[in-house]
Amino acid sequence: MAQEMQLTTLHTERQELHEQVEVQHKKWQEAVQKIQTLEAAQVVNAENEQKLKELENKMTQQEQDSVIVKNMRSDLGRIPELEKELRQLKEKNAYCREVEDNNSLLKEELESLRKKLERLEKLKEEKVALELENEEGLVTIRHGRFTTDDFPLPVLHQHFSTGVV
Repeated sequence: MAQEMQLTTLHTERQELHEQVEVQHKKWQEAVQKIQTLEAAQVVNAENEQKLKELENKMTQQEQDSVIVKNMRSDLGRIPELEKELRQLKEKNAYCREVEDNNSLLKEELESLRKKLERLEKLKEEKVALELENEEGLVTIRHGRFTTDDFPLPVLHQHFSTGVV
């Protein structure tokens, strides 16, 4: 009776561990997906930084040209537009930097979840091994096919060697 309760308890614990492993696996998958999204954002960030550098270079060149060629008012009219675009790109870059910081945090969280998942999987394997040992012991006990070597405890050896069970 106690062994059946123990088996029921072990089975329940096994189910709980299995559910925990599934939850951790889902979290890991979500983290991987977030990392992929963040990596895509990093690519956009790099492109934006390149555009920003290009725009800054263009602005510098246009400012130099405006000093040299004062009669080119049409080129000077583009400066406010470029400044606006530059401001927008700076804002985008600030956002991308935040995304990059979040990416680092998510990578740390992913590593933590990966370690947790490994620990849970190891616990699950150990539990399954213990359940198998328990089942084998129950079958041996039920069929009366055991020897004193099956019970390494000295007290059990004494009982079996004296014939008292």
